[in-house]
Amino acid sequence: MLCHLCSSNTVYKKFSLKQFDVLQCKNCNLAFLSQIPSETFLKNLYSSDYYQGREEYYFNNLITNPERGKITGNIESFSAGLKKLNSFKREKGRLLDVGCGLGIFLSMAKMDGWETCGVDISAYAARYAREKFDLEVYSNGRLEEVSFPSESFDVITLWDSLEHFSDPLVQFKEIHRILKSDGIIMLDTPNESSLLRVLAKYLYMITGRIFTYPITKLYHQYHLYYYNSVAIETLLRNGGFKIVSTERKTIPIIKARGSFFEKGLVKCLSYLERFLGMEYELLVVAKKGANSNDKKVE
Repeated sequence: MLCHLCSSNTVYKKFSLKQFDVLQCKNCNLAFLSQIPSETFLKNLYSSDYYQGREEYYFNNLITNPERGKITGNIESFSAGLKKLNSFKREKGRLLDVGCGLGIFLSMAKMDGWETCGVDISAYAARYAREKFDLEVYSNGRLEEVSFPSESFDVITLWDSLEHFSDPLVQFKEIHRILKSDGIIMLDTPNESSLLRVLAKYLYMITGRIFTYPITKLYHQYHLYYYNSVAIETLLRNGGFKIVSTERKTIPIIKARGSFFEKGLVKCLSYLERFLGMEYELLVVAKKGANSNDKKVE
């Protein structure tokens, strides 16, 4: 099998699980599921059950529930992301959020003065965003099906959506087309080289590939592709972008799913992640046609 990103034939089986295998490319480091679901399957996957099963993340925050919600980890991340965007783009313009979900970040960007628009594969999420926040959101699924005019947006964001794309390179070529020549993109995605994933792999290997529980928590049907900094750079370069800023972030506990003990363990590991420089997430800013020497790692 060839790598879906760099077309290398150096793909090997990283994990063997019940539902699928996890493959990885030795050339660009991209990891991906052995079976990429159809668009129809993915549309049905992100039903109301998906969001309601993650009630704390989606519904118990200050934006979705101003009266009783909390300033949760995702709200803090979105606020920090907006601040970073504003440092790159002094004049607010048109912002597109790809994989916008219920529209939480879009709502915050709108309140911050941006002219917002969103796209999501979930009809439920898109309808919620329109009705709850009065946002312009499309549920076509594939970005190219919306048929935005070329150079429509000043900023395009991808919060926890890149790993869900069934065809990431195709999507990024479309993002390149609809982004203005001086526009920027910001994406947030799990880091395949994070400490948590390295430890899960180590436990998997020393138990003779028997102890798969940590692996199944980290690799599942919702995330189709898994990136580290090398894979991200390969994707963006092939899509016509150059990275200008990369920030590593510890795992937000709001995203951790499991028992109280498991969440406590994840929180403890987050301190070690930062110490070792192996944080759970990557926050990347890139621009079109940038020169190759202006990458900054924070």
